[in-house]
Amino acid sequence: MDRNIGNFEIHAGSVSVITLIAIGIFLPFYDQVISPLLEKITKQEQGLTTLQRIGLGHGSAILSVVVAGLVEKRRRALANSMVDSKGVAPMSVMWLAPQFLLIACCHIFGTVGYTEFFNKESPNSMRSISNSLLCLNLSAGSNLSTFIVNIVHSYTGKQGEVDWLDSDINKGRLEYFYFIIAGMAMLNLCYFIYCAHRYCYKATSLKGYK
Repeated sequence: MDRNIGNFEIHAGSVSVITLIAIGIFLPFYDQVISPLLEKITKQEQGLTTLQRIGLGHGSAILSVVVAGLVEKRRRALANSMVDSKGVAPMSVMWLAPQFLLIACCHIFGTVGYTEFFNKESPNSMRSISNSLLCLNLSAGSNLSTFIVNIVHSYTGKQGEVDWLDSDINKGRLEYFYFIIAGMAMLNLCYFIYCAHRYCYKATSLKGYK
């Protein structure tokens, strides 16, 4: 991809900084502007419940992977058909910005939502343990990703077919891997919605008990 913006060249490892910048800008904007507006509409504290924010985080994660797959499909097509004399595909690196912005939304809604949920709904003596589950979730996700990568390597690239995760990304089919992850994330979101609809918030349950 073309990493030049004018006379400035973006380092390949610095593209993900878009996510951090977006979080730094949008998070206070959400808290100060969007959340009060949503409170007036939904009559709900902070505009959305914690489970609704978590659900939006899951949805943003799915969209980010789908967008990543579509961009990769486009990039691969250009790389294989329109590579210029310098060997650089005529596609700007800023095409990656939408997926990093969606990842930022995933953290703004999902990660923050999980933290608020654990702090509000967990017993006082278990808040630290509950919040540690978020880190455990991330580590489990990393291990699951490695497991999926190994499966993809095992079942693709046989009988003369190209490995989806070939070291030469112009030969591989990385977008297929993205779409598989998106499909699994969609199943996870469906299960989350199923559980969220049946969850009773602590304050509501205590009020009903009284």
